[in-house]
Amino acid sequence: MAHDSKIPVYATALIDQAITNQEKAYIYHQVEWATDAQGKYADAIAFYTQAIEIKQAIFYPNDAGLAASYSGIGLVYDEMGDNLNGLSSHQKSIEIYEQSSTSNNPHLATSYDSIGLVYSKIGDHSNALLFH
Repeated sequence: MAHDSKIPVYATALIDQAITNQEKAYIYHQVEWATDAQGKYADAIAFYTQAIEIKQAIFYPNDAGLAASYSGIGLVYDEMGDNLNGLSSHQKSIEIYEQSSTSNNPHLATSYDSIGLVYSKIGDHSNALLFH
């Protein structure tokens, strides 16, 4: 799509107009997905990192939205083949989901599955089975 390269430009304009940090975090979260879908992994990681920093400042440490960002950044690392960072991000996501008030969140299962897939990719099939 010809307009894909303008996503960071539009995102910056939206972020500048956002009134609250919660609005900024939401915008970053949407842009993360768009840049990841385009295969612009470095940009996606930068947007995820910014969203995480904002969410850490405005949400409780066990907020499911924060866990979702860690899960998302883990998936980007997975797509890049960066298994160690992917694994670390998925583990952080699980820690937060398990402490959140929504510990039965269906995304928790997705994070466990993602860890299983990382272990499978690196040939650690015993641990992969534990997480699937």
